[in-house]
Amino acid sequence: MDKKEDNTIINDSDNGKETDKPGSADAFSDKQNEYAELKEKMLRIAAEFDNYKKRTQNEVSRARIQGKVDLLRQIIPILDEFELAIISIQGSKEAKDGTGLFRGMEMVYANFKESLNKSGLSEISTDGAFNPMLHEVIMTKEDQSENGTIIEVIKRGYMFEGVLVRPASVIISSGAKE
Repeated sequence: MDKKEDNTIINDSDNGKETDKPGSADAFSDKQNEYAELKEKMLRIAAEFDNYKKRTQNEVSRARIQGKVDLLRQIIPILDEFELAIISIQGSKEAKDGTGLFRGMEMVYANFKESLNKSGLSEISTDGAFNPMLHEVIMTKEDQSENGTIIEVIKRGYMFEGVLVRPASVIISSGAKE
């Protein structure tokens, strides 16, 4: 190998071709390849980061909903107790007068239920046929209704933003006795 004055190396085995000269075609091609690889890595990392942000946002959203569902599961029995209290007082003198304790309980119950509905809680429909994803069968009774039709609701069921908070407890028809 011989050295030229501009410090480029000439390889005798390549018939005098210059190989390591800055600005040569091979060096330029290597730099282009390196640039393309780094650009591809950068784009891949940017896409992974974007996916990470989306996944994290979804997880946070699901955690918020689950937290609300857990709170609602604790509050719904209170709603049930209000309903039972109103039912038990309905036959009393206060209920007949339309004043006092009964009227106050009805108002508190209505406000409580309205607040829960505004926050996203919705009652599960119990009209029609039994749906095992939304209803829980407590008992079956012989009835003139078609087999599997809901004939009575024991406890109301609730949903929150597509999540089942509590299934409706129902009695369904086993059909008419033959």
